[in-house]
Amino acid sequence: MRRISVNGRRVHSEATHAATQLARNPFGKHCSDCWQAKALSEFNRDATRLDGLQPGCKSCVKARTVSRTAGGLPLWHTIRDALRAAAPK
Repeated sequence: MRRISVNGRRVHSEATHAATQLARNPFGKHCSDCWQAKALSEFNRDATRLDGLQPGCKSCVKARTVSRTAGGLPLWHTIRDALRAAAPK
């Protein structure tokens, strides 16, 4: 198997997947959560990804974030507070 590099970085399956997506639909991308084809403006930026965009669209990321909160606090705050309350003093 041949190694391909882009700007000195080795290309992984993620890059192949992103390149395939852009070849199929040069004006958009598929959301990894809802699997709908959306415009690139519907995705937040992510400098660590080879295509420069997050895998999930903005609306799915927001829905996931809202579902993980309880009473306006992130879930880890709720878990932390419960563990602190249960801990012996």
